[in-house]
Amino acid sequence: MGCVFSSEGLEDGSAVTKNPQLLGEVFVFVPGLRVPKQVEIREVLQKFVSVELASRLQSLRSQVIAASGRNPPGSKLRRKKQQSEVSSACDLEKTLHSYLPVLLGLVNGGEKLCTSVVFEWINVEEEKKETGLANAQYELLSVLQLLGMLALEEANTLLTPRPPAEGYNPKVSEESKRNAIETLLKASSYFECAISGVLPNVPEEISAKLPADVTEAMFRTMEQQALGQAVELQLGFAIDNVKASLAVKRRLACEQAKVWVQVCCIPWFFLIGDFLKAC
Repeated sequence: MGCVFSSEGLEDGSAVTKNPQLLGEVFVFVPGLRVPKQVEIREVLQKFVSVELASRLQSLRSQVIAASGRNPPGSKLRRKKQQSEVSSACDLEKTLHSYLPVLLGLVNGGEKLCTSVVFEWINVEEEKKETGLANAQYELLSVLQLLGMLALEEANTLLTPRPPAEGYNPKVSEESKRNAIETLLKASSYFECAISGVLPNVPEEISAKLPADVTEAMFRTMEQQALGQAVELQLGFAIDNVKASLAVKRRLACEQAKVWVQVCCIPWFFLIGDFLKAC
């Protein structure tokens, strides 16, 4: 696990440690990304579906792999490279959305079709953390997790202060904050979909083998983080708005408190092992 833009590096990739002012800032915690690894789908699926459909699924997944072939968010980057990273993330998100409908057809195609391919994913921050499971629902969980992580990355970028044209202290515009709220809510929707729409249908033998990043504990944790930060931003707008009623401010404050209380009640012991490795 790691944080996006948690540190920056020199051109040769070495970490900057002597000057703390050069270190990047983290506004949204984002675990390290998991990306798909190339597997043979076409030949396996040709036994069950048409050649065209099998080829399309293979092609779309290959496009996802190609789009994810970028510097991971936990890597040490200079700020001048952030714009290309954002562009790459947008391309990857679009590719994942193209892949999702076809993948859902595979998930709903019956047990033989759903369990015919061993889908492999790898953690970009630690390549030894590779998991391959013969279940399309695992692939679906992994795709939803990646979409959620990309949304959190985007929110972090939106909340990163930018120097204004006048040259004064960096700040975050109200428009960026509003966009961040929408992005955080989008991230939470991906996690909620995984929790309520996919995980209940995953067989027990597969659930027992799921990596920590796609377990219910992790999905619920990230969902509550996204919701909590979205409500916090909304509350900030309400406090600064003289026209906002006290009832609105009270409702947002209560909602924020409720979300963070739920976060504290999540079984964090499932995540402590991975967190300690990241420190």
